[in-house]
Amino acid sequence: MAYEHHLSVHLSFIFLLIFLADQSSEALSFKAGKENITIASPGLFACKEVSFQDPFNRGQDVKVLASVGHAVKSETTRNGAAIWVEDVTANGFTVCVLEFGDGSNDTAEVNWIAVQSAPSGSQLGATSLNSWTTGTECKRIDFQQRFPTLPIIFVTASHQFPKRPQDAMAVWVEDLHEDNFKICLREAKIFDGPHRNIKINWMAFTNLRVDNFTITDSLSFTNINSPSYQDNYAFCQTINFTDLFFAPPVVVVTPKHSDNNNNSNLSGSRCIAVTAWVEQTSTKDAKVCVRSYNSNANNKDIITVDYIVIGDLDPCIDVTCHYHCLCKAFGPRDARCVADSCPSYQEPVCSSNGTSYDNECLFKQEMCLLRHNVTVQHPGSCEGEEYFKLFYIVYPGEEHTHFSSV
Repeated sequence: MAYEHHLSVHLSFIFLLIFLADQSSEALSFKAGKENITIASPGLFACKEVSFQDPFNRGQDVKVLASVGHAVKSETTRNGAAIWVEDVTANGFTVCVLEFGDGSNDTAEVNWIAVQSAPSGSQLGATSLNSWTTGTECKRIDFQQRFPTLPIIFVTASHQFPKRPQDAMAVWVEDLHEDNFKICLREAKIFDGPHRNIKINWMAFTNLRVDNFTITDSLSFTNINSPSYQDNYAFCQTINFTDLFFAPPVVVVTPKHSDNNNNSNLSGSRCIAVTAWVEQTSTKDAKVCVRSYNSNANNKDIITVDYIVIGDLDPCIDVTCHYHCLCKAFGPRDARCVADSCPSYQEPVCSSNGTSYDNECLFKQEMCLLRHNVTVQHPGSCEGEEYFKLFYIVYPGEEHTHFSSV
């Protein structure tokens, strides 16, 4: 019996180690981040080397999925951009951006996710494209397994020949089904080919499970009305996060044409270039924009944008502070109850212990520092008022009430 018990404990320990190793391996196989990127002037491209803080294990290809965002809020809607990755290794990668239109005045940022193996609930792949000369190139890609419902999908171009802005492309998804989809690329500058040695990294899922707090969903842009000049001919929607993030999260987007043949407004052509980008991101929301590069002003394309939001939630969520202290986040997992900083304005209050304060903020600040559970008695100074403490003393056989002024 003792031997059987020892064997059972030993096997349980081995199982625990295997489970933890499996969990650790999956955690290491998924990374996300964002990088500011400086573009010298409109029409030019810029590249930036990105190093992983914790490198991947060697021996298996790393796939990077990325999209363009902006680090600075703008009063006017900006343009999309061609984005691609190069020189992807276990230690990092190079990302390049060529902005369309007038550019963003050095506010562009790249949001990215990197994976080495398919996270739980997803399918992952990389597909090579045949060489082509100009215009649009599309290719059908079959999933390894059929999804039960239409999956969410992300795609990014990966260039095998580095530093070639001639291969800058708008990339989008067409005809998404449960068992296949079509990837399409349109050159940013016409007759800039031939284009060769280009791969498409892709990841699709219906139920993704990763370590960091993650939101995945789709936005539908039903273009009943044509976009206006004031909106830079783009359609935009805001994603309101259900919880506050510690810092602006990573937001990666991919556009796709919806497969809705019953809609009379759907374009007959399935090769109209589409771009999507994140116009701005904060800890509470993100604004996603999409633009269809279609010469037909009467065309009403139906466009869907799949998005994934990855980040750490504000650690002060569900934290209760006492003594008038405020919760302040010093890190993604570091929440502390601290005294608030106060301005020096005169709006006196009188506390329940008979002390006057120049304003209520200073009162709360002192209560937090002293850890005193005192309240504000009334607005205005305590000066000129008499305060009493009530002592209630019970003697055997009789009761006496004594008042003592302070």
